[in-house]
Amino acid sequence: MSFFDDKSKKVTKWNRNYCFLGTILYLAVFWILFALDVNITLKEAKNWSAFNLTNLWISFARVFLHLSFSHILHNSIMIAVGGMFVERKIGTFKCLLLLLAFSFVGGAMTVAGAWSFSWRGSSIVWFALYGYILVDYLFSFQKDRRNKTNIILGAIVLVVEYIRSGFFDNIDGSIGWGIVPYQLIYNVGHYVGFIVGVIFALTVCLTRLEVSKKEQ
Repeated sequence: MSFFDDKSKKVTKWNRNYCFLGTILYLAVFWILFALDVNITLKEAKNWSAFNLTNLWISFARVFLHLSFSHILHNSIMIAVGGMFVERKIGTFKCLLLLLAFSFVGGAMTVAGAWSFSWRGSSIVWFALYGYILVDYLFSFQKDRRNKTNIILGAIVLVVEYIRSGFFDNIDGSIGWGIVPYQLIYNVGHYVGFIVGVIFALTVCLTRLEVSKKEQ
C-alpha cells in the first residue's frame, strides 16, 4: 500500500491518502448535482460590482454546475488525473480542502475577471490543479523531497495536462489540436484557475523551504 502515499513525507492520519477518497467525494458532488438538474434552480446575480455574500456564494456554486454530459465528463477526468496525484502527495483531508479552496477563490476571481455569472463548470479547478502540480513538480527535485515515483508520475500528469489543453473546437464542429495550449490561453476561467494554482503552490513550497532551512 506504500504506493498510495508519497514516500518523502512522514505519514500521519492527517496527511495519509485514504484511497483517493477526497478526489472521489469532490467529483461525486458534481455528478449528484448534475443528476438532480440543479442548474435550473440557481438564480442569477445582477451585478458583481456591488459585492455581497450572494454573489460570492454563486461564484462558488458555479464551479459545481455543468452544461452537458460531455462537459462534466471531461472536467471530471482531468480533475481526477490531477487530484489523485496531489492527494497521493498531501493526503486526503488536505487535498479536499485544497480543491474547495480552488473552487472558492477561482470561482470568485473568474466572475470578477469575466464580469459575468453566465459560465458554469469545474475547469477552473482542473487548471488550478495544473498550475499547482507544475510548480510543485519543479520543487520536487529538491534533494530532501526527490524520489523516482514522484518524478515519473508528475511528468506523466503534466504531459497529459499539456496534451489535453491543446484541443479546441473548430467552427465546423470538428475537434482540432495544436502545440499551443489553447484551453489555457484563450479561456478566462482556465488561466485564472491556473494562476490561482501557481500562487497556492508557490506559497506552500516556499513556506516549506523556509521551514526546512530553519530546521537545518
